[in-house]
Amino acid sequence: MGIIQRLDEQLSNMIAAGEVIERPMAVVKELVENALDAKARFIEVKITQGGIESIEVMDDGIGMDPSDAQLAFERHTTSKITSKEQLFAPEFLGFRGEALPSIASVSDVVLKTSKDEVGTFVHIAYGKIMQVRPHSSSTGTHIRIEGLFRKTPARFKHLKSANYEAALIIDLLEKFSLSRPDVAFKLSDETKILLNTSGTNQMLEVLASSFGNRIARLAHEFTLKDYDFTIQGVWVDPQEHRSNNKGILIFINNRIVRSWYLQKAIVEAYLPYIPAHRYPVCVINLKMDAHLVDVNVHPSKWEVRLSKEQQAFYLILDGLSKQLREFV
Repeated sequence: MGIIQRLDEQLSNMIAAGEVIERPMAVVKELVENALDAKARFIEVKITQGGIESIEVMDDGIGMDPSDAQLAFERHTTSKITSKEQLFAPEFLGFRGEALPSIASVSDVVLKTSKDEVGTFVHIAYGKIMQVRPHSSSTGTHIRIEGLFRKTPARFKHLKSANYEAALIIDLLEKFSLSRPDVAFKLSDETKILLNTSGTNQMLEVLASSFGNRIARLAHEFTLKDYDFTIQGVWVDPQEHRSNNKGILIFINNRIVRSWYLQKAIVEAYLPYIPAHRYPVCVINLKMDAHLVDVNVHPSKWEVRLSKEQQAFYLILDGLSKQLREFV
């Protein structure tokens, strides 16, 4: 008899969670992406002990009907992909059908959601369904996560302090608000509001919330276009430079991404104007046909590949260089 065995569903979910869910910030990322995909215009996040103790995400999106509310916790179930073509050109931020089952396998989850008049309440504790029942609630979704990694000590011990984990979540929500200034975001902890944006689509207003009023006063909005790309963003006067690259934010089709190559284009445009080994403050959002970007590089979806990356590089470099020459 062979010794290879098929893993049960709960263990498979826990392994997937190791790829997708590394810390509280990753939970918030997945849940906020789901809220944005559900066309939410207001998203509120509440954290306790930096998300280690609890995370709540509430939105006014389209919500889920009773059958979808349960199916959402099964792996590889999604409302966003119906063909292999869509997998390689997704129009949504989250689409693999791994996030919710992964989260539910390593935490205690309560979901309240409503699409029509009758809502649904789902309670899952560390992969086990505890309760499913009708629930009266307004349209949208409210999900509460407690005890993340409490039953997986090997992962729990790698979490940092509550302040450190909270700082990562603040940074993430600031990025979400800059990628979607048309959506109102609110983030709070046990004692105070950490971020609050209006959702009025005023980029400089959101920039002030994230980087401060001084940065917003030195900021300039711009748009660059060619046949394949439209780039909207904000560049900040070179007099405001930093010791690290955290002031450079890149979004692709509103998705938060990490791209050292495109970041290099921004840095090179600023080279004549800032001291060596310093970095500018600049935010860009590249819009393109979904078929030009591959988001299937890693389950976390931080990394992407562009099929015309060099073209995008020079559009940024040349366009931003021209902007700086004219205004500086």
